[in-house]
Amino acid sequence: MASVTVIRAREPEDLDGCAGILRRVHEITGYPSGWPRDPGRWLTPAGQVAAWVAEDDGQLAGHVALVQGVRNKCLLQATGRDARELGGIARLFVDPAVRRQGLARALLEAATSAARARGLQPVLDVVADSQPAIALYERSGWELVGTQTATWVTPAGISPTLRCYVGPEAPAAP
Repeated sequence: MASVTVIRAREPEDLDGCAGILRRVHEITGYPSGWPRDPGRWLTPAGQVAAWVAEDDGQLAGHVALVQGVRNKCLLQATGRDARELGGIARLFVDPAVRRQGLARALLEAATSAARARGLQPVLDVVADSQPAIALYERSGWELVGTQTATWVTPAGISPTLRCYVGPEAPAAP
């Protein structure tokens, strides 16, 4: 029997479960590069306007957030828009135990659609060595518009290269 996937708005009581998933993701993939002191706060970035979770058969399985006010220089230059007009896709991850089932793509689409509904240009950045994430974005029609050095450093003291993406055009109305 196929599993049932639900994408829904994140509730405050979801934060502990999301932090547990994030811990598993971090242990397996290294994302995020440094474990946050306060995972719940990290899951609620500055400028957040909405967040969603994925459920797989009633169990939390993934997360994504939408932030307004993206100040990434590469994305600002590529779009020619003000930071307030950009909707940043952030904190996207899926439990390693349920990957390859379309949950990340569904979360990405939920956040992208919400950005457009708010009149925001969907954008994101990703560390250049995050090949699975890059493959997802490119398969989903996101356009690479440039690279830049991160303004933060990894625990190893490295400022990684970020790949900057602009979301695909909204589907035409029927």
